[in-house]
Amino acid sequence: MLDHWIDSLGFCRRRAIFLAVLSLAPNAFSQDAAVLTFDWSAAKARAKLLGHPRSFPATPETEAIFQAAISGERRVAFAGLLARVEKRRGTSRVSGVASVVAAAKTPEQIARLVVEIKSHVYEEVRATHEAGFTALATRSGAHRSDAMSRIRGLVALNPRAETSVATEDLSAMLVARTLALGLDWFYPHWSVEERQSIVGAIGVRMEDFAQKLVRGPKPLEKNPLVSHDNEVLGALAEIAVLLLGETPQADRWFDEFVPLYARILTPFGGDDGGYANGTAYASWDVGEYSLLHWDILRRSIGLDLTQKTWVRNFGRFQAYFIPPGTPAGVFGNGAELVMTETWARYAKAYALRVPSPLSRWYARQWFQEDASRLELMMAPVPAAADAGFPPDTPNAAMFPSIGWSAHHSSLQDRGRTSMYFKSSPYGAVSHSHSDQNSFVLNSAGKQLLIDSGYYDYFGSPHHFRWTKRTVAHNAITFNGGQGQEDEARPWGTEAAKGAIVQFSSAADIDFVVGDATPAYRGKLLQAKRAVVYLRPDAFVVIDRVESAEPRTWEWNLHALNRFEAGDSNTLTVSNGDARACVSFIGSTETQFQQTNAFPVAPMRTASEPRPDQWHGQFVTRSASGRFWSAALIRVGCVPLSMNVRFGPSSASVTIGQREFEFDGQKIVVRR
Repeated sequence: MLDHWIDSLGFCRRRAIFLAVLSLAPNAFSQDAAVLTFDWSAAKARAKLLGHPRSFPATPETEAIFQAAISGERRVAFAGLLARVEKRRGTSRVSGVASVVAAAKTPEQIARLVVEIKSHVYEEVRATHEAGFTALATRSGAHRSDAMSRIRGLVALNPRAETSVATEDLSAMLVARTLALGLDWFYPHWSVEERQSIVGAIGVRMEDFAQKLVRGPKPLEKNPLVSHDNEVLGALAEIAVLLLGETPQADRWFDEFVPLYARILTPFGGDDGGYANGTAYASWDVGEYSLLHWDILRRSIGLDLTQKTWVRNFGRFQAYFIPPGTPAGVFGNGAELVMTETWARYAKAYALRVPSPLSRWYARQWFQEDASRLELMMAPVPAAADAGFPPDTPNAAMFPSIGWSAHHSSLQDRGRTSMYFKSSPYGAVSHSHSDQNSFVLNSAGKQLLIDSGYYDYFGSPHHFRWTKRTVAHNAITFNGGQGQEDEARPWGTEAAKGAIVQFSSAADIDFVVGDATPAYRGKLLQAKRAVVYLRPDAFVVIDRVESAEPRTWEWNLHALNRFEAGDSNTLTVSNGDARACVSFIGSTETQFQQTNAFPVAPMRTASEPRPDQWHGQFVTRSASGRFWSAALIRVGCVPLSMNVRFGPSSASVTIGQREFEFDGQKIVVRR
C-alpha cells in the first residue's frame, strides 16, 4: 500500500523531473459543461452560509448512507469497521512521528525515514477518519472523543518540520485534510481556541501549497505533469470549501485551488479516459484520493466532477488494462504489484459514483475488497441495476491520448489471453518508463512476458538503473542495452515519446503499429513496431529499426521464469499451467542469451522479497545499419508456422493462410 508514497523523498521534488509542455496531454484541460457553466462566485457564497458538517450535510442522501451502514446492506462491513475502531481506541501513531528527516544523510536514509513518517501519518489519518465516520453514523460520544483526540495530536505536529510541504507533501496534505474534516464534522464540540488552533495548523500548510502550486515561479497549470502536485490538489480544493467563513484566507484558497482542480483533474490522460502514469497510479490517484474529494465537492457546493468526460471514461480504462483476474498491472511504476483487494475496492467504489453498464459489470467481477473501508462506506447508495456484460463491447481498445492499446481474447473471460502495447506521447515523464513500443503478455491469469524490475522506491539505484530503462522491457535496445533513456536524466524525460500510428480491431484479428523513433532522441533513424493479433492465441511482432551507423541490436524479452531454448531461434516461457512459444527471425543472424541477474538488485525485505526475474535477448551477431525482425508468439504453443521475407523497405509474414506486409508505416493484409 505504501509503495507508491516512497517517491515522496527529495528526488520527486526536483521539479525538473516532471516538467512537460501541455501539448503532451492535449485533452488534459478539456472544458466539460460541468466546469464551463459552473458559477464559482455563487458556489462560494452559498458555501459560506452552510452549517457544519458541510462534508456530510443533513440530506436524504447522507441519511441513506448512514442507514445503509448501520442497518442496511453495509451493516456487516460496518460491524467490521466498528470493531476496528474499538480496537484502536486510545492508541495513536502520531507520537512516533518526529523531526527525523534532518538527521538523514544518504538518499537511502532519507527514503526510509520519509516512508516511516508517511506510514505513521497514514495510519493515524485513517484511524481518525474511521472513528469520525462511525461517530457521525451512530452519534457515539466515545468515537467522537477518540477522533477529536487524534485530531489534537495531528494539530501538534510541526507544519514546518516532519509533516511540512517541503519535507513530505503527501503527509502534509493528509494532515491538513484530516484537520479540515475534523473541524467540519465536530464543529460545535470544539472550543473557540481549538478551532483557531486547527485552522492555524491547516493554514501554514495551505499557504505553503499555494506558494508551490499557484503563486510560485513554476505553477502547476503550466507544469502539470507532476504526480504529487496533482495528488494533493483535490484535497486542497476540498479544504478550501470546508474552511470558507472560518478564515479570510479560505476565500483566496477557494479561488486558487477549486477551479484549478476542476479544470485539470488529471493531466495524465484525455477525454478517452486514459491514464498515462501507469495502472498502479491510476488506481491510487483515483481510488485513494479523488473519489472522496468528488463526494465532498458535490455535496458542499454542487460541483459534480463525475460528469467530466475523462471521469466517465476512466472506467473503460480500468476494464481494459486492469481486467478482472489480471495477474498484475501494466506499464509504469508499480506495474509489478498485485493489488487484488485495492482493485476490487476501487472498482466498486468507482461504479457506485460513476455508474455505467461497463463499470457495473466490472465491479461485479471483483470479490476480494475490504467492504469496511471508507471509499465504500461513504459511497452513494445505488439503485438496483443490471450488471451483465454490455453487449457488443469490443475485445480490444486503443486510448489515443496516452498511446496504449489492449488486446484480449475475450474481455469478459477471466482466463483470457491479453497483450498490452504502449507507444505513448507522454514519454518517460513522471511515473512512466522509457518503454515505447513495448508490450506485456498475460494468459490464464498468469504473467508470461512481463514489465521487469521493481518499484522499490523512487530514485533507488535499481529503479533508475534498471526499471526505468528500455532494456528492462520487451522492447528494442542496441550496443549492449542502450535505449530510450537519457543518461543525464535517469528519472525519465518527456522527450522519450512514441505514438500509435495504426490501430484496427475485428473479431478475429487486431493490428497496432507504434512509432518510437522520437523516443531514441536522434540515436535511431527509425524504430517502428507492428503487432498483429490472430485471436485467440497467436501474435506476430514485426520490427524495423535503422541507424545512421552500424549497431548490434537486442530484441528483449522478460519473464518470471527461465526461458527454455529450443533450436537457435525458438524458446518457450512458462508460468504454472500457462506457456507460450516464441519463434524469432531477424534480417541479421542472432543468438539468444539470458540471465536472471539485475545489474543493480532491488531493495529486499522479509515482507517484500522481490525475487529475481529472467531477462532474454536475441542479439545480432554482427552490426548493421538496418535491422528487420519478426517474432511469432504462440500462446499455449499452438501449432503454427511462420514464413518471413525481408526486403529493403518491407517485411512480409505468412501465418497459415494469412499474409501480412509491414512497410514500417502500416500493416497491410495481402490475403
